Amino acid sequence: MNLIEQLVEKIEAHTDFEEASPAWVSVYRRERCYGGCEEGGWWYTVNALQGTIPFAALSAAEKWLEVAKEDVAKANRAEAPSRHAAMANLPDIDTAYHDEGYIPVGWSDGGDLWVTVESSPGQSDNTKEPRPHYE
Repeated sequence: MNLIEQLVEKIEAHTDFEEASPAWVSVYRRERCYGGCEEGGWWYTVNALQGTIPFAALSAAEKWLEVAKEDVAKANRAEAPSRHAAMANLPDIDTAYHDEGYIPVGWSDGGDLWVTVESSPGQSDNTKEPRPHYE
């Protein structure tokens, strides 16, 4: 066994060694959107990727996830008044001519942010999927 092979074995046996396992810390905006008035009204969730940061190892991403969660919580608290105002000020629609009732299909309050660790960037983004419909 040559020197390089011995060194690799020694490093791999060390407790600090971990295989490269890329991971991403991704921030999403989660919006609850009105689907329609069927069965008393129904909602669906849209997760839109806002940004992602690559990490060489899952353990490093998981450590930074905790920091990111705190920042996202602060941002959500700062945005809360505008989300509540959006709910209080639904679009003015004449329901006699609008078959969805008082909330237009697809309407959202702007959503909130959430953060996660992913094995590939954008895994939870569902914005390219067709809008769900009632069956």
